[in-house]
Amino acid sequence: MKNSELNRKNAGVIGIAYKACVWILSIMLVVTGMAPSFAANAEAAKAGSSKSQTAVLNRVYSFYENTKSLPKTPKKNFDKATLKNKATESIKNEARNAKTPNEAKGNEDKYGKHNKIKNKRGQTFELNSSENVYAEFNDNEKLTISAKNILGDMNIEGNKWWNMIKKLGGDAFDGWKNTKVKNIIFNTKGISLPKKSSNFFREIKGEIKGCENLNTSNVTYMSNMFYGASSANPDVSKWDTSNVIHMGSMFNSASLANPDVSKWNTSKVENIFRMFERASSANPDVSKWDTSKVENMWSMFYRATSANPDVSKWNTSGVTDMSDMFYGASSANPDISNWDVSNVKNMKGMLQKSAVKALNLSSWKLNQDLLNDNGKMQDVFEGCINVEYLKTPAGLRTSINGANAVFKIVRLKKDSAPSIEQENQNLNDKYEINKDGDSSAIYHIYNKNKYVGVTFDKNNGDTESWINHEIVEKGEEFSEGGGIVPVENPTYEGYEFLGWAKNNSATISDFDEHTVILQDMKVYSMWGKSKVNITFDKTEGEGNMVAVEVVKDSKYKLPESTFTAPAGKEFDKWSVKIGSAPAEDKQPGDEITASDNVTVKAVWKDTKPAPPAPGKVRITLDGNGGVLAGGAFATIDVDEGSTLKEQLESAVANKIFTKDAYKLIGFSRSKFATTADYNLDAPVYSDMTLYAVYKEAPVVTNVTIKYTEVGMDEDEVIENVPTGKPIGDKLDRHERALAGHRFLGYSKEKNAVKPDFFKKSLVTNDLVLYPVYKETGNVDKAKVAFKLNDGTDASLKTEEVTRYDSIGNKMPAKDKVPARDGYLFTGWAKSKAAKYPDFFRSTVVKGDMTVYAVWKSLYNEKLGQAVLKVFAKTKGYELVITPPAANLHTGFEIFRSEKKDFKPSKDNKIAIVDRDTLKYLDEKADNGKVYYYAVRAIDADGSYNGTKVTYIGKLSDKVLAASLPKDRGVTTTVTGKGAVSLEFNKTMAAAGYKVTVTAPYDKKFKAIERFVKADKLVAAGADKVKASVTGLPMGKFLAFKLEALEADNNKLVEYGNSFAFMLGAVEKFGAKVNKKSRVLNIKFKAMKGVNGYEAKIVIGGKVKTIKLKKSKKLKGFIVGSIKLPKKKGNYTFTIREFKKIGKLKYYGQTITKVVK
Repeated sequence: MKNSELNRKNAGVIGIAYKACVWILSIMLVVTGMAPSFAANAEAAKAGSSKSQTAVLNRVYSFYENTKSLPKTPKKNFDKATLKNKATESIKNEARNAKTPNEAKGNEDKYGKHNKIKNKRGQTFELNSSENVYAEFNDNEKLTISAKNILGDMNIEGNKWWNMIKKLGGDAFDGWKNTKVKNIIFNTKGISLPKKSSNFFREIKGEIKGCENLNTSNVTYMSNMFYGASSANPDVSKWDTSNVIHMGSMFNSASLANPDVSKWNTSKVENIFRMFERASSANPDVSKWDTSKVENMWSMFYRATSANPDVSKWNTSGVTDMSDMFYGASSANPDISNWDVSNVKNMKGMLQKSAVKALNLSSWKLNQDLLNDNGKMQDVFEGCINVEYLKTPAGLRTSINGANAVFKIVRLKKDSAPSIEQENQNLNDKYEINKDGDSSAIYHIYNKNKYVGVTFDKNNGDTESWINHEIVEKGEEFSEGGGIVPVENPTYEGYEFLGWAKNNSATISDFDEHTVILQDMKVYSMWGKSKVNITFDKTEGEGNMVAVEVVKDSKYKLPESTFTAPAGKEFDKWSVKIGSAPAEDKQPGDEITASDNVTVKAVWKDTKPAPPAPGKVRITLDGNGGVLAGGAFATIDVDEGSTLKEQLESAVANKIFTKDAYKLIGFSRSKFATTADYNLDAPVYSDMTLYAVYKEAPVVTNVTIKYTEVGMDEDEVIENVPTGKPIGDKLDRHERALAGHRFLGYSKEKNAVKPDFFKKSLVTNDLVLYPVYKETGNVDKAKVAFKLNDGTDASLKTEEVTRYDSIGNKMPAKDKVPARDGYLFTGWAKSKAAKYPDFFRSTVVKGDMTVYAVWKSLYNEKLGQAVLKVFAKTKGYELVITPPAANLHTGFEIFRSEKKDFKPSKDNKIAIVDRDTLKYLDEKADNGKVYYYAVRAIDADGSYNGTKVTYIGKLSDKVLAASLPKDRGVTTTVTGKGAVSLEFNKTMAAAGYKVTVTAPYDKKFKAIERFVKADKLVAAGADKVKASVTGLPMGKFLAFKLEALEADNNKLVEYGNSFAFMLGAVEKFGAKVNKKSRVLNIKFKAMKGVNGYEAKIVIGGKVKTIKLKKSKKLKGFIVGSIKLPKKKGNYTFTIREFKKIGKLKYYGQTITKVVK
């Protein structure tokens, strides 16, 4: 059945090849001199023509064999003509090389004696042109390949290998099948196989020894290499396959072969179809294969009855055909749950008659072409007698049968409740899954004797959870039995989801991952009135006010402030922001409706101390994040002109300000100073504020790890650890092994079963830790998937840990998480919507789970929004920034893009400037292009877990930067008496233009300047505009210099100079058509000082020249004529004079006329 199917698949291509070859053979019999009369050339046929025929036929077989191993979906579509041409050329070449009868006889005479001696001793074949590699065939059916000199040419040439096979009785179609050779031995190490080694050992009867000695580094084709080599089990474990592209049918029907291919480099392989087909002894280790370039996998393990390959980590994103891949592989139970099948267009019979037992394919995304062609996904699970449960991908329509047991079949669709399609279905009978071909339907199918189903009911909610049905091993805990709670919780407007319960009216959740599942059951969503949080922000104050949780839409009375006011401030009011609504000012005691999360910010106002006495100045000391010591004062009144040395030295000595883990070292006039740079000896003449400056001064302690509590001789002591900060890397390299146990981490509690102290944990004075161990036993694994949760579906590598163990050092490091502009990565959480991390290195993993990255927005509303203006310059663009009114920023980030709707990111950030840089010249910008610019204020004064954080303000409006013209040429045309028109590319950023007129050949001429406003320009099409200049002298040769100006008259663009000769129009002009002769006659008065005239007319869409000459009859006139077509119509012609300077012509005013 299988062969007939494959024959059908290749029938089209092979049929064409066969017909082409028959047709070509009839021609080639004439070409080679073998026709028309075989009788007349009987002796020649015996001596030589038969050899030509054999060569021709062998080329036919070779061509047919190449078509035989093509993939089912060839990359190119050959028509009949193409195949004929290719076959013709191939056979012609072989025919040319075939020996004539005379040549054959001559060679026989020349080498006859030598060959007779060789035949007695055995046959020898040279396998390369240098004759260094050769083969010897003896009477024991053994062919030995050797090299004379290992430093010589070690390459086997493909044509010589096949010539040897043919001389030994084989051919390109059946390989070694009809030869007397049984065994092949490679006697010398380092012999290189040819680039194209397809069919190399095809149908050899016996063993192939010495394969481990071969050099395969240059081989690209290995298709059919061991095809039908039924007794061979070659050692290919050390083969270099780094350049191999094709491996199709490589071990097809090699029934004794069980090759070690575990270390093969398959990074370039594109085809592995039929590779182990009917290789009944093969169970290859392909777990580490790189399959990223593979396109065809069809029938790869077809009837490979011993194979059970680990293909769980294969990259299948480029595969298009997987049909029959595991057909009849009766030992194969592959884990293919994580495969990417998005490009697969044929998977018919993929797992038919395999040993699959439990498959979860729900994450597969099927290709649309596959969904549109039901025939390409039929029979996937036919004959799977071992199957116990199955989760199908959305849209799969196929059949299943073979398992003689009762199954439950559940149909699932997103946003719909699960429906039972069959309660008791014996799969010994054929059953069609998804008969109606619904592209969004998935199926859960499970053996009711071994598994049960759990349905998740939304319990009056608005939306369903997803996935809202799960299959669990009967009698096991939900998670232990393979269950996963829905990743997407149900929703119910006005309510919060609280968990799952066995009763639809329960008030306490009684279903979780530890619930034992004994039978099919339904659990219900639990709902509670939605709650919102009310949080209090001290702004610049000190202290803490505990957040409050209240029922959504309830009334809440604002409390009195218990925050400590900043130095020199007192409480003024609350600024209350509900959800995304604008903030409103409120007073303590006011009532608000908590319709969303509420932020209540303290607003402070200045206290007004009594002014300093006459002759005094007041110095205000700002703690700059520090706390004013009790009994100290933050203001100092001193005499004008005196210094602050004594007072400030006293303030530092008395530690007037305190800040955890920091030491006060002095003061500065800058809030952002890192050194105490205020000059203590400088006299003071006016009121001012000085800011405290600190340096780090952490308190250190020793941390003791009590290993004596678990029977060890002594404890471990970690010395000089800063208190009040995370212990960090100081916790590394202190773990000790305990026989029969596995080290889990550390705990602050004695006899703890799980760790509670980690690198992020804060150190307290004289901290004592206890090591936590777990007895080793049977290891059960669980998988943790890490989703980036950044608006995409991206994720990091899934990690595998022991069930009921923590992730530990397998937790992805922060630097492995891709940066997200405008956000700070803070950790991992079990919920996609979590605001704070709840999954840590020490979190116990009880089953397969997905965790999500938690992001903290760096947007700080207080920083405000900057305003941006952009001006084109002669080089680049200049940005002018108006800073936010709040004046809290430390600098600006500047962004540039060619797209208006761009989002700010590291890819389009062009600069970071300090707070005082309010003008920035983007010299790298091409001012011939249009860009969009934006800016935002930043504050780099924050920190998160010891890491410096840059907070960002609101992005400015995106400002269009108008481009400057690249083509700066100007065309000047005389338009009238003393008037010209200048045509040029418009400068979008210009406010106006300056025209400077000079006379290059008149030194006494005074330059004329004209100014044209941008809004006075006249459009001339394709971004071209015109400007008129009048009041110019006639008869002069003039130069025109054009400059584009900014609003302040600064030069923006200088255009190229243009020239014009100020010549007027011809005078006394006349034109008349002779109606009989259809001749147009023109005349006009000759002009003094010109070099010539030009008259043009448009006839039939073509411009023709009217020949001009001096009139013999009319003195002082120029005349001309041209014959017009018989067809009546309007004809337009122009006349203008010109003046030559050198080889250049400068034209005067043009006269345009229309004649009928």
